[in-house]
Amino acid sequence: TVRSSSGDESFVVELTVNQATLRAIALPQVLPHISMRAGERGSTTAFTIYNVHTEGIEWSIESCTDNPVYSFSQCNNSMGLGESEAVELSFTAPELAGNVFGSHVIEAFVSGEDGSSSSTWTVESTLIVSPNVMGPASSSVAFQEDLTAGIPTLLSVTPRDAYGNVISTFGLAFVATATGNEDTTVTAQFE
Repeated sequence: TVRSSSGDESFVVELTVNQATLRAIALPQVLPHISMRAGERGSTTAFTIYNVHTEGIEWSIESCTDNPVYSFSQCNNSMGLGESEAVELSFTAPELAGNVFGSHVIEAFVSGEDGSSSSTWTVESTLIVSPNVMGPASSSVAFQEDLTAGIPTLLSVTPRDAYGNVISTFGLAFVATATGNEDTTVTAQFE
């Protein structure tokens, strides 16, 4: 009964409750980024599939064996009520450098049900592939003041990669070589 300024009114509400369709989840849903060199093999990460349904389920990873970059420890299995199962994901880096994004779809269903009552859950991965071989870099060097024999002077070094791009990320390491008739010491200073 609803009471309003114009009086009381009655009405009927009918609710239909359908059984939840979520069968399984996998965590973490976004996997940590994996960094590898081109052509490298063997880096792994893992996720766990959880049965969140009210009875046992079967699950499978769609396109489990279709991509040479990914290898799963298993592609499908059955799980009882409340069970969980770890799945290991191994990577083989392609020959080309770049980022490889993966969407791994897990389909879960109850045995004997048709496919329309299945549920899916997606796990995301990112593989960062760096070149396997890098050519030498060529950094530019400039003296900060006029040179005077016997007086130390500062050098300005602009680090560059093998393609001539300025490297602005610190934490890099490089070797500087000075040539001349005497022993020479080069001290690197980063600001």
